[in-house]
Amino acid sequence: MTLMSSQKNNLWKYLLILLMLPLSLQAQKKSKIDKQGFCGWQMNDKGKISSYFRAQFDFLNVQEGDTIVDIRAQSGTLEGCFLSVNDLKTVSFILVDIDSGCLNQQKLKNMIAHYSKVKGDSIQNRFQIVQNTPDSLWLPLNNYREVWLFNTLHEIPDQQKMIRDISSVLKPGGEVVILENPPEHEVQLHGGCHKPLLSFEKINRMFASNGFWFVDKKEIIRKRNSDILMARYIKE
Repeated sequence: MTLMSSQKNNLWKYLLILLMLPLSLQAQKKSKIDKQGFCGWQMNDKGKISSYFRAQFDFLNVQEGDTIVDIRAQSGTLEGCFLSVNDLKTVSFILVDIDSGCLNQQKLKNMIAHYSKVKGDSIQNRFQIVQNTPDSLWLPLNNYREVWLFNTLHEIPDQQKMIRDISSVLKPGGEVVILENPPEHEVQLHGGCHKPLLSFEKINRMFASNGFWFVDKKEIIRKRNSDILMARYIKE
């Protein structure tokens, strides 16, 4: 091989490296994003998801065609778990969260990919992301039939305002389903956020004083984790 040929080969190798570099950087960036995953449960077993959540999912009574607003949705992990064990293809979800680090398009995409794999089929349901603020849910008024507020009300400083905000976005006759860990004794704190837990009596008074009437409730007793209280209220 002549010196000229060697120089040409080295030049081509150098040009090839330059061409491949953006692809390599893009792959590294994608790998880094994928490792970030998403916020919330990352369960991998359909059977365990079904047994763990079945009582909750039955109480929700979701039907085809429903549009559900989930407040403080994280990355939509509850929806991912729900859709991995329920074949409801026309249910739409509006995910609301103040934390853009948990609720963003990439984290949502990661969540859907994960629970599609768990389900064994592609999750094609419609998801909409809404970034709210402490002052507003940033949702249109009198527009929705169903809102979920799971393990959240006890964390909110102005709980009465949150209930009024939910009322403002629900249509008359619309419902809100809440989930909280009921306290075993007075002034018991939540194990995660260390905020005071809410009794059913207090929750009921707050909703009643803000234009809701109580429909039904379900208490789920757990052996290892905290017990759960779910309650359904209808906007007058």
